[in-house]
Amino acid sequence: MKIEDPLDFFEDDMSFWTKLAEHAREQKEMQRMVLSSVGTEGKPQLRTMILRSLKPREKTLFFYTDSRSDKVEQWQKKPFCEALAYSHSNLMQLRLSGNIKILEQGDLFDQAKDGLVPHQHKDYNSKLAPGSIYDSSQAGLSETLNFALVQLQVEHLEILVLQPKGSEHFRWSYQYDKEGHLLKSTRLVP
Repeated sequence: MKIEDPLDFFEDDMSFWTKLAEHAREQKEMQRMVLSSVGTEGKPQLRTMILRSLKPREKTLFFYTDSRSDKVEQWQKKPFCEALAYSHSNLMQLRLSGNIKILEQGDLFDQAKDGLVPHQHKDYNSKLAPGSIYDSSQAGLSETLNFALVQLQVEHLEILVLQPKGSEHFRWSYQYDKEGHLLKSTRLVP
């Protein structure tokens, strides 16, 4: 992605939100994001999650998880999260940070749950919780759907775009308010 005029390209952050929405919709590389939480010992925990949908104007991302997973409890105690996505084809890194909400009821939750395809039900109705010791006598599916919708309200977005050899790299930072309105845009040294 050769950038001729960085001021024009980076002036409007919506181009990146549009690109991220395209990756989620078309299952491209930035759909797979690394999200953080803080474990019980105060150490960071990382995992790759699939970006299922987003609301670009509100700067909100949505992921699915098993409601019994450790990360759910971690985010309920400390809701701050960092997320990272990288596009090799665009040589673009996105770092996002904000607060997580775990949704297990409500309209957004119902829409997500109703949109699950049959193989996804198996992901969320295992008798054994994620991370537990595998026991073949207890393995199998239960009637309970242990599904949760993870909502990340982005407060900060940082973009790094690497340029071909010899060209200048670009790095920009965007700060948002709680409703997703852009507060500040700043060019940074890559």
